[in-house]
Amino acid sequence: MPTCNGKIKRLVFKVEVPAGMQLYVDQMRAELTSFAGFNYANWLKCAQFCQNNKINLEEGLEWVNISMNNDRFNGQKSFCCLPNQGGILRLLKP
Repeated sequence: MPTCNGKIKRLVFKVEVPAGMQLYVDQMRAELTSFAGFNYANWLKCAQFCQNNKINLEEGLEWVNISMNNDRFNGQKSFCCLPNQGGILRLLKP
């Protein structure tokens, strides 16, 4: 930002959030209990986030299974769901 003498000054700082990814997963979990939980794609996106970040994999597997469940709501077994399910299972394998 310019100062009175025309020189640009920069302020650099670092913000750290402890367990930031876990906070994000907690927020996604809360959102899935609202209107967002009625769309299978939202469950799948949350599962993909867990897989990509290797966090909360057990719940991520549950979420991908819910996204494919026709009994609970209008879930869809599609090609995009199965690789995600397999990827999480591969990460869970010891």
